[in-house]
Amino acid sequence: QGVRLPMMAGLAGCVELGTNVVPLPSLHAVPVPSFFDALLAAGQDPAIALASHGDAISAALMAAQATRATNPAEPLSVDEIAAIRLLTHAGPFLEILNARLRDVDRSVLGPFLPFLKLVLAALSKLHPQACVAHVGQPADLVHHFPRHEHRMWWSITLAASTLPPAQARAQPGPHGSCLIQITAICAYNIAPYSVCPGQLDLLIPPNSEMYVQGAYSPPRAGPSMIQLAQLRCDPLVAPAALHENPPSFEEARWQAPFVPPYSAPDNGCCGYPSASRYPAPNPPPYAAPSVALFTVESYEGSRQVELRNGATVREGILTVPRGGYALVPRFDLAHTNFTMLFRFRLAPGALSERNILMGDWTYPWQFLISVLPGGRPGVNLRKNINSHGSYPVQDFIALEGDPVVPENAWTTMAVVWSRGGRVCTVYVDGRRVAEQAANMAEAPSMDLQANDHAYYRVGSKEDSE
Repeated sequence: QGVRLPMMAGLAGCVELGTNVVPLPSLHAVPVPSFFDALLAAGQDPAIALASHGDAISAALMAAQATRATNPAEPLSVDEIAAIRLLTHAGPFLEILNARLRDVDRSVLGPFLPFLKLVLAALSKLHPQACVAHVGQPADLVHHFPRHEHRMWWSITLAASTLPPAQARAQPGPHGSCLIQITAICAYNIAPYSVCPGQLDLLIPPNSEMYVQGAYSPPRAGPSMIQLAQLRCDPLVAPAALHENPPSFEEARWQAPFVPPYSAPDNGCCGYPSASRYPAPNPPPYAAPSVALFTVESYEGSRQVELRNGATVREGILTVPRGGYALVPRFDLAHTNFTMLFRFRLAPGALSERNILMGDWTYPWQFLISVLPGGRPGVNLRKNINSHGSYPVQDFIALEGDPVVPENAWTTMAVVWSRGGRVCTVYVDGRRVAEQAANMAEAPSMDLQANDHAYYRVGSKEDSE
């Protein structure tokens, strides 16, 4: 069929279902089923005709058995591999499942709960990663995604990690076409289980908050462009509920009634609730993700970055020994919202000391992002008051989170600063783990400390005047 991006039908409908933390209360009580039991339950949905999916179901199961037979160390079970593989098959199964996920009447998702639980159990055995994902859409959806707004994303999204040739990016439909680029902090590499590993190699789970970075419709023929940033992805079920023994079909089938989170749909986008009808209760003032300060992929071999005291870059990984660092060209952060996203692995024993991810910490000090002893995220954002020494009111933010960062494991940490909201939020592996309101005492403005430094440091703190 040629190289093309995955097409997700009806993506415009996945907006603004609110920010309820446990949107599917009955999912916790559903045991993790076998592949066939999950399909039998899904077959109760009137739109699902299991007989029409026979070839895809057989192919998924045979491929899963082959994967397990050739790789005894494979972490996923045959049932879990088959469930993910079925999602990547061409056909209406995923489209129907996503439509049920986006419906304000949560009871319509009931037959799919066992299958959804099986997919979530599979993902819990994989490692989430930060990446850029690409999705094609056979419709122009720009008007559904106003710039700088937030959207709750309820679809299971299959995406491509690489951008195919321009002529194959999005197959136009009767209402145009669209290329959606998602900067994700929680995506899963499903290439080993995909029917099309070169095209459908990423899965972004539902219940993600997306920030609209930009949306553009070309003046002439061609696909429109939407740029989204995934700010968080709240789990639909507690991890402890994802590793039970597979039950029988009668035990696994959904029976408990839902309590719908909203009384009735209104005339929001594509018939789904709008933000004005169902606002989040105390919506957090997220900041806009900004320009990438440093990526190993873009700077590897570049003279713009200087490596000092044993720091090296090889095969896309920056390695920084204790005392080493990289000098990164400065980008003005004093007058703007920003999001810094870090993907790192701390060496064994590193949590006995403070570990500097990035900082501008020479007088006049501006900011410092770190992992403190014990695995606690640390953030310091200094006011523009030209202060010396150390005293309580000199920082807008002096945040020390709980011990959530491990050693010897790849970890994603995002730091979000909102000037308008006057708050700093920290996410670790897609979960919000710490938040602190700005200390406004003696602050002449919301600007960070001004200075004329030419670089930031990655990996080491420079604390001097």
